[in-house]
Amino acid sequence: MKEDLDSLIRSADQADERLLDSMRGMFAAAQPSIVYGEPRPIGGGSIITVSEVVSGGGFGFGRGIGTAPSQMNGATQGPDANAGGGTGGGGGGGSRSRPVAVIIADANGIRVQPVVDVTRIVLTALTVWGMVAGALLRMRRGARG
Repeated sequence: MKEDLDSLIRSADQADERLLDSMRGMFAAAQPSIVYGEPRPIGGGSIITVSEVVSGGGFGFGRGIGTAPSQMNGATQGPDANAGGGTGGGGGGGSRSRPVAVIIADANGIRVQPVVDVTRIVLTALTVWGMVAGALLRMRRGARG
């Protein structure tokens, strides 16, 4: 039983370390070097890309020790039915980035030129239109009934 408890504690400590490693990686995605690109020379000036970075994640883990007999058809099963144990872990996450602007520095000064994402605009418009059409249909059916 002591060996099982030690093994459970080691396993939980390893899960904690993996969780911390994952969180460090997520926070690294929010560094200024990710948001602002390296200046690139063009003509008589420079251009810098600006990106939106979004990160997210979820984690969970559990521990357990003690007595939790397994039962089937009301009867305790096996010689170790009163032995405890347990461990667990899980998580996931991701990040994405997309360009949102370009900073142009030249003899005319510094300008910020937004990047227009036409695909995103069209998809948003279609989604809103679909929601409005669905609401109108439900209202129409409700008026009949």
